[in-house]
Amino acid sequence: MYPDASFAREYETYKVVTKGNTYTGVIAEQLTDAIVVTIGPAPGIRIPRADIVSIEPHHVSMMPPGLDQQLSQEEMADLIAFMEALPYTVDRIIEARER
Repeated sequence: MYPDASFAREYETYKVVTKGNTYTGVIAEQLTDAIVVTIGPAPGIRIPRADIVSIEPHHVSMMPPGLDQQLSQEEMADLIAFMEALPYTVDRIIEARER
């Protein structure tokens, strides 16, 4: 309901400025020679580190505010039920990464 109130560590939004573009999204991967930024459900964008001018935290969620107002009560209940039924919670993902 309040997407900017807090962020899960894996979903913090960053503004990545390159010599020719600005990208706002979640840093999905940090490689030696590049970073991968996800901007939505599409595959991430690989940005060579040599092209990066700056990387700054962006304190605005990629989830649009008011999304809960665009859904009916039934759609919201379905969304919450779906999320609760997912096999992996953030805690499980973090545990799996630490192994």
